[in-house]
Amino acid sequence: MVITCAGGSPHYLSGCELLKHYADTGTGTISTAAVMRAANDAGSGIITIEEQNYVLSCWNVGGDINTMCPGCYITCTGGSATYGTGCELLKHYAGSDGIISVSEANQAISDRNAGHLTNYEVDYIVNECFTPYGGDINSTCPGCYVPPPPILTTITVSPTPINIPSNGSQLFTASPIDQYGNPISATITWTISDPAAGSINSSTGLFSASSVGTDTIITVTATSESISGTATATVLRVPPILTTITVSPTPINIPSNGSQLFTASPIDQYGNPISAIITWNNSNPVAGSINSSTGLFSASSVSTDTSTTVTANSGSTNGSATVTVLRALPTLTTIVITPTTASIQIGATQQLDATCIDQYSASFVCPTLIWSSTSPSVAIVNSSGLVTGIIVGSAGITASNGTITSDVSLIIVEAAPAEAGGIGMIALAGLGIVALMSMKKS
Repeated sequence: MVITCAGGSPHYLSGCELLKHYADTGTGTISTAAVMRAANDAGSGIITIEEQNYVLSCWNVGGDINTMCPGCYITCTGGSATYGTGCELLKHYAGSDGIISVSEANQAISDRNAGHLTNYEVDYIVNECFTPYGGDINSTCPGCYVPPPPILTTITVSPTPINIPSNGSQLFTASPIDQYGNPISATITWTISDPAAGSINSSTGLFSASSVGTDTIITVTATSESISGTATATVLRVPPILTTITVSPTPINIPSNGSQLFTASPIDQYGNPISAIITWNNSNPVAGSINSSTGLFSASSVSTDTSTTVTANSGSTNGSATVTVLRALPTLTTIVITPTTASIQIGATQQLDATCIDQYSASFVCPTLIWSSTSPSVAIVNSSGLVTGIIVGSAGITASNGTITSDVSLIIVEAAPAEAGGIGMIALAGLGIVALMSMKKS
């Protein structure tokens, strides 16, 4: 078997691997001692005579295994065919974090397949760095990767999201983070997206909410130079409270002895209906009374139009309606007959006059009155109140309208004696007729 740098070694993957096995640690050089170890291993059957001779051939050309197999032995300070040193090779694939990831190791293999790297370089990346050290190039080449100084890359704002009541406050905090995920000092300036929702102290991050009518979402931003972080906050509207009570109907006229149901409409500060316990009262008891729970107003009987205020109360909030209780229309309450007493002679007449008075003691136009006599055989009265005496005696004369009545008492006396040639009287009392006849003496 012919051994080459890239292959052909019975016990090793390649001649390169064989040489690296016997080379002095850290030098990539086959020394005399290395040749002796190879000879001993050959004598013990650990390697073949061909492998022993391959090691000897390297020693014969000075022992530098890279002379025998160019690029076979890569170190941090040299030996990479493409990048000059192992450090440069590793830094190329490690990127900015000094760590060769799985994807970066796979990229190196792809580059080897495309002819951009040697097998030895891929071996250095995968077997010397990625496999034993998890890709940390400083573990393979100490000090090879010097990270850049920390700079601010992220600002985290807390708390987020958060609800803040109207007129409440919230202290926001900013956590500046560098590119390595570590805290870093930074000067923070605070702003908010909607000044109508409140204000924020630009230095401390203390947010003071306004009183808002609707739930308002804002963005709180912490900024340092060109880096910023945000939090989302919702300023909650003030809970609805009773601010107004509207009473209806108003204004209103209510007749004496009438009634009216009043209604109350409680309204919150946003103009929306709200539930409330209502208590009713009335400012003028002379005008009437009101049910404190239902709002039913019952008017009194008043002699003059009387004003009052009906009020709906709930806590310290109230609303009112203006009410006028109208006096009752004048009605007949009293009939006064004049004269109140009288004596009339048989056959004579007496006119009685009636005066009507209303409930306010004022004169009232008399309606049609019904005149009657308690003793029609003694005296009669016509529809106009004219009384005629019939026979001697007494009679009551009454004027009435419905249930309203008034009466007077009259006395009927004998007529004065008639002179010669005077007048005689025949009374047809049963017919209510009086016939007067003139009788002359013969």
